[in-house]
Formats: sequence, C-alpha cells, structure tokens
Amino acid sequence: MGDDDEAPHWEVEVGERFVRCNRTSRPYRTTEEMDEAYGQVVDRCAALDRHEAAILVDLREARGRNDPAFEQRLAVHRKAQFEGFRRAAVLVRSLVGKLQVERLMKEDGLDIPVFRDEDLALHYLRSEDE
Repeated sequence: MGDDDEAPHWEVEVGERFVRCNRTSRPYRTTEEMDEAYGQVVDRCAALDRHEAAILVDLREARGRNDPAFEQRLAVHRKAQFEGFRRAAVLVRSLVGKLQVERLMKEDGLDIPVFRDEDLALHYLRSEDE
C-alpha cells in the first residue's frame, strides 16, 4: 500500500464560528470507508453552534467519482455535513466540477453556492445574511 492509503480523506479545521473541510485526493475504496470518513467530519463539527457558524467545503483536491451507488450514499452525507449551518459554500477547481456539484446540490434540495475562487467563497461566508 502507498502513502495515499494512510492519508486522511478530510482535513478539518474548526474555529469558533467557522469550519473548513478540505477533501484530500485520497479516494474512497468502498462506500463503508466513505461513511466512516464523513462520520469523522460530522463528529469534528459537533461542538459548533451551527446556526452561528459557516462552513467551507473545499473539494479542489478530490478525485471525481460518479457511479450511482456512490452518488446515492454521498447525498446522505452531504445533507448531514451542511445541515444547520448559518452559511455554507463549496469550493471546486474546474468549471466541470462546479457544474457537477451544482447538479448534486440541486438534486439534494440544498441551496449552497459553488465557487471556483476561494476569496469569493470566503467573502460570501463572512457576509451577513441578506
């Protein structure tokens, strides 16, 4: 096994009113492995008052995957990851990634903007609710 097998799937930085979840390039080998990784992310955010906090999910290093079983399982985790936050945003690398994530958010009934520019995403998260 390579070094990638030991790397985390997520790097999570939790502050008082802000959480940043950076998806690493380590792929999920199974949906069970994905369940465990997302469980760890949600656990890291448990102490936050989500109604007062913002979350940025950075997917720029993630490897794409779109098989039906994976996408179905991922939808459950996306909802749990974003649920209850005052503001949320997703950061992606490419236009294709942006379109893919926007499609998934729409299918999930989530109204979360997707950005390719980190500064714009952070500005959005720091702004007051309109």
